[in-house]
Amino acid sequence: MSRVIQNKTLQIEKGMYKLSIDNTEDNISEKHIWNVLENYLDPRNKSLISHQLDSYEEFIERRLQSIIDEESDISVRPEKGKKYTVSFQHVHIPLACTINDKRKSVPILPSEARMRDMHYESPLQVDITERLTGEKGEILEEKLHRRVKIAYLPIMVGSSRCRLSKLTKQEQIESGECFKDPGGYFIINGKERVLVAQIRNCHNQILVTQPRKAQLANKFKLCAEIRSMSDETGHSVQLQALLGNDDRTVVFNLPNIGLINVGVVFKAFGYTTDEEILQLINLTLVDEDKSFMMREILTFILRDSFIVQTEQEALEYISHSIAKSVLKEEKKGDKINYTKETIHTKLLPHLGITSSTKEKALFLGHIVNKLLSTYLGFRSFDDIDNYSNKRFESSGILLSELFRNVFKQYLKTLTTNLQRRAKIMDNVEKITKITNNFRHSMSTGSWGPQKNAYVRTGVSQIVNRLSYASGLSYVRRVAIPMGKEARNVKMRQIHQSSFGFICPADTPEGRMVGIVLNLSLLTRITRRIQPHIVKNIIKMSENYIDVDDVDICDISDYTKIFINGSMTGFTEDPEDFVLQIRGYRRTDLLDENISIVYNQNDDEVHISCDEGRLIRPVFPIDDGSLRLKINDGTNWKTLVDKHKIVYIDPSEAQEGNIAMWPHEITNNHHYCEIHPSMMLGICASTIPYPDHSQSPRNTYQSAMSKQAMGIPYNSHSIRADTITQVLRTPQKPLVQTKPGHFMGFDDLPAGQNAIVAINLYTGFNQEDSVLLNKSSIERGLFCADKYKTHKGDEDSKKNNISYKIQNPMDIIIKSQKRHTANYSYLGTTPFNDEEFEKTPIIRVGKRDIDGVIKEGMRVKKGDAIIGKIMIEKVKGEQTKIKDCSIIIKGDEEGVVDRVYITKLEKGQKLVKVVIRKDKIPEIGDKFAARSAQKGTVGLIIPQVDMPFNPLTSMTPDMIINSHCMPSRMTINQLQEMVLGKVCSFSGETGDATPFGSNSVNAAEKICEQMGKWGFQSSGRETLYNGMTGERIEAQIYMGPTFYQRLKHMVSDKIHARSHGNVTMLTRQPLEGRSREGGLRFGEMERDCIIAHGASAFLVERLYDMSDPYQIPICDQCGQMTNTQNECHLCSNNDVTNTKIPYAAKTLKQDLEAMCIKMTIRTE
Repeated sequence: MSRVIQNKTLQIEKGMYKLSIDNTEDNISEKHIWNVLENYLDPRNKSLISHQLDSYEEFIERRLQSIIDEESDISVRPEKGKKYTVSFQHVHIPLACTINDKRKSVPILPSEARMRDMHYESPLQVDITERLTGEKGEILEEKLHRRVKIAYLPIMVGSSRCRLSKLTKQEQIESGECFKDPGGYFIINGKERVLVAQIRNCHNQILVTQPRKAQLANKFKLCAEIRSMSDETGHSVQLQALLGNDDRTVVFNLPNIGLINVGVVFKAFGYTTDEEILQLINLTLVDEDKSFMMREILTFILRDSFIVQTEQEALEYISHSIAKSVLKEEKKGDKINYTKETIHTKLLPHLGITSSTKEKALFLGHIVNKLLSTYLGFRSFDDIDNYSNKRFESSGILLSELFRNVFKQYLKTLTTNLQRRAKIMDNVEKITKITNNFRHSMSTGSWGPQKNAYVRTGVSQIVNRLSYASGLSYVRRVAIPMGKEARNVKMRQIHQSSFGFICPADTPEGRMVGIVLNLSLLTRITRRIQPHIVKNIIKMSENYIDVDDVDICDISDYTKIFINGSMTGFTEDPEDFVLQIRGYRRTDLLDENISIVYNQNDDEVHISCDEGRLIRPVFPIDDGSLRLKINDGTNWKTLVDKHKIVYIDPSEAQEGNIAMWPHEITNNHHYCEIHPSMMLGICASTIPYPDHSQSPRNTYQSAMSKQAMGIPYNSHSIRADTITQVLRTPQKPLVQTKPGHFMGFDDLPAGQNAIVAINLYTGFNQEDSVLLNKSSIERGLFCADKYKTHKGDEDSKKNNISYKIQNPMDIIIKSQKRHTANYSYLGTTPFNDEEFEKTPIIRVGKRDIDGVIKEGMRVKKGDAIIGKIMIEKVKGEQTKIKDCSIIIKGDEEGVVDRVYITKLEKGQKLVKVVIRKDKIPEIGDKFAARSAQKGTVGLIIPQVDMPFNPLTSMTPDMIINSHCMPSRMTINQLQEMVLGKVCSFSGETGDATPFGSNSVNAAEKICEQMGKWGFQSSGRETLYNGMTGERIEAQIYMGPTFYQRLKHMVSDKIHARSHGNVTMLTRQPLEGRSREGGLRFGEMERDCIIAHGASAFLVERLYDMSDPYQIPICDQCGQMTNTQNECHLCSNNDVTNTKIPYAAKTLKQDLEAMCIKMTIRTE
């Protein structure tokens, strides 16, 4: 276990730096801790989305330039003796902008991009140098082009390239934005999309497990595996060391080569003697009982390598195993050179191109050492599910990976064009490969270049904006890519190393459980720090020994030092070395995100500065007391800068000893948790008293909080999202948690405080149903508005087809075609396009505009709200005109709330009509408390029939079944009800934060306060039956509870029909509610009706109400006839009109077309 810096003056680097630690004692209260957390969780600080913003800024500021510098030059030879070179140099990305109709770059805001269905992006500009050189390299001609646009890149809302970052709060409101919106997402085609961080196994780490592939598991029992990846180029190689089932075969699985004995590989590096091979493996005896096994396995390794003696012989031996696909590309005589190049330069790219042969041989020996140590029982298997072995690819990493792939394709296409003697400036902007690939990946979620073999799905997801909590939690979502391991149960389970990093409650039910996760409140994702910088600093320690300074025969006397999995040196005193390096981190020589861990079991020091590690803050402890003192203040950034709060990753969290509370600190502790409730995510942290409820209930509520209607954002009244559902009178919860309050959920709530009674009343609240007070609904309880946006545009995908927004009534009258739609609400006055010069978005209001409905009109089924015609031009024929107007369907009736006219990116007109529909609670609608007690409305009862308390004149708004409590054990709802009752009289907000002082013995404390206000301490009341007037014998538990109305409403799902539209092919009813189709009557439904013997009902459903049809059938030959009098096939006069389904008639004709005769017998 690693040691921490002691509470004394620490000398660093020969007196160059002195670190003084304060010895003053000062107790830190829970209230002070919450003051610190309030500063962190404040939405204005954007701490909750900092991992998205920081990662994106890294991509914009550093990674783009780095990727372009990797392959900055392309060359062609236009003439003999001349070389034409194009160099890509400095990268520049301006603030978000777009190109207007006049081909000029103009600024764009996120609100405009949403309304105009555009991409919120900015041009990627680079400096390009053209250079023509002669045979001797002399420059014949050189020209510099500054800031040439080569692509458009998506801009993250809230980043430094977003125009909102330069606006004040008032300016954001005036621009149509919600000032509470933190950002962290992109706008693609007008829709808000977020990049979900992808979880992957850590690169450059050796993991010893059982072979996972079936073809290896049959032959080998152990596998030491590493995915070696270069940080600079992204090139990766998978290397495996395998132990056979015979307990004697130890081989390397080399890329493009195959299985080679480890001794042969060592000899290929020049270490040809047995002593050198044993020294490289460096296997130390830990258990005397295993000495025979250890000597035996090492003997077998040396014996298997006896077939070669020299380095040249080893290379020749390995060259015979090169894959045939590689041999085709290489010349036959270069097999040995290719083998040498593969072994020496391509085998371990993470070590770098400057690494020596000795460093690579030592690393290979280290891989074999771990494999054999695990086999002999000296160390345990590596846990692949441990979060110290996981990395999280956030937005910047994902964008970098995509850009690297598409930029290579871009250069390849550009090189091909230049070889045809095309001019660079004529092609560099015309090739839209980068822009198209980014737009495709962002809009579909399929991450990777188009037509690529390996594409990840679900990376880009549309943000669910039903509630404020839902939108915020999407930005902190992470996911395991679904592949062949989807059936693996273990990776879905909660791992002990995830404590404090991943929310244990917020994961969906069903197929994606444990696959989609959410970060805990304080968790961040690290950015990349250059390893060579870290290496130069740790070299300052007198305990550091370079690899070249240690002979391979002495490496057993030293502890290995690794930086991001790369062996960089040794040390004799690992604990003192770790102490000194942590001192460098505390004096800001090293970044705070760097992790330093000493693994005693493997005798290794690991320093991690790579990106994608999860880190979380803790309070450091010096000599048994917190480093944080009250006089240090509560500003989070200041405390982090002063190292009063430090960040640790899963590796340091497992190696350290962490206290849960300040009063539990002893001299053995290294850190203290900031607060235990910070283990939860955004949605779970709003649950009152989750520590008094079942874990599954917390998971259910985490999901339902994303489905609760409320106020998603302050700008909902001027936006035109596809569907927005807004609760009319949401309320701040009487009982809430501190994290929920700090994050701003009071300002954008998603529910109402209802008076809830727990009782069996009328029996209509059985099976999780709830009873609602009719008068409460009439007063506005849980009433909501649903806004649905319909749009019509003039965009066309084909050259010979165009669309136009106009009233089609004149065209319909001229064509004399039948029409069932009502076009009377559409205007007829032509729209003046010059209005777009003042503003790109125009609100119609009550104006009369051609083809557009006015605001305030009540529309029903069949009403046209946007007039649109299609004009098709066909050569040699008359122009065809077709009506394509937007017509209201049966479930879309409502009031026209807003109408906007704007332009698409290419200048075509776009009309958006927002229809508002009242959503009054009715039987079948779904409600849920924050304790996850969910249910649908079973009955709406008039207030006069509801139970009442004659002393307080109180009538409940809602009655739930008392049987829901014992089975679900949601004690937190009972506590919320009595605490809410106290809060309604005291005028204060109740604190239901978990794991804190208020949560311990919460029931006893609340009941004491109940007595002070004149209530029974049990929380029960005596009520009278509103129907009979008699006193209810049992006392009723009643109190205010914050209830949520969920998006699942019966008016959106109920569906029935008698007759309607049918398909043209089978003449059977259409399918689907949106098309007013029929309900499916399948095989199982048919069997059920047969079992009941209801044959007449079966005929009615499957024939009379489906596709009835009559055909004349010949009684003799059983074939369909042309007439009802005589069979045209056999000239028989006995013809019978037979009733069969139209689908059966179609089947018969299809079989006959395949020369299969089908006979129908008539009786």
